[in-house]
Amino acid sequence: MLSKEEIEEVKGQLRQQIANLPADKKAEAERQINELSDNAVEALVEEQRGKASAGGGKTIYRMIVDGDVESVKIGENEYGVAVLEINPISKGHVLVIPKKVVEVEGKLPKDVLSLAGVLAKRIIKELKAKSAKIQTEKKFGECVVNVIPSYEKNKEMDLRAGRSSASKEELLEVAGKLRERVKIKREVKKVKLGKTPPKEIIVMKRRIP
Repeated sequence: MLSKEEIEEVKGQLRQQIANLPADKKAEAERQINELSDNAVEALVEEQRGKASAGGGKTIYRMIVDGDVESVKIGENEYGVAVLEINPISKGHVLVIPKKVVEVEGKLPKDVLSLAGVLAKRIIKELKAKSAKIQTEKKFGECVVNVIPSYEKNKEMDLRAGRSSASKEELLEVAGKLRERVKIKREVKKVKLGKTPPKEIIVMKRRIP
């Protein structure tokens, strides 16, 4: 049986899939999604699980990793993909999804947890959060990692806190602050040209942090 959070997660992903529909069709699809009962959502998830087991479908997390559904990605390494949670507990709530299914929390790759740690530091720096809690959970039969910022001193946010729904514009604004940028490093080199005094040459070197 799915929790309320899992049901909202499914509905949120369904809404992202209809984001590019014409206005009239999008409105009708949105209405149908909103009217889905908990049982209907559970049946949809079970159908997807059955297809995935038979090799004919994917879970929501697999669809995010493979790019089959729209998401706002802010980081990635060999073992995991980091996206902004569409139903965040707080601004900048990040979900790190292993690229390969992990069913036991204790078997999460170190590099997945490392990616979460890097993003936690970036969130604190760029979003001015007081802290960022890294918390694992199991949803839809898979283990994922949450990075949940807190903006109040001496108050940690965790998975027990309430959630809100973030618009695409809000997510893109946050992503713009959290995504890594290519920095330009200015280096000065002195080059001797025959007997003339050394000339300074400015070399613009691209450096990826």
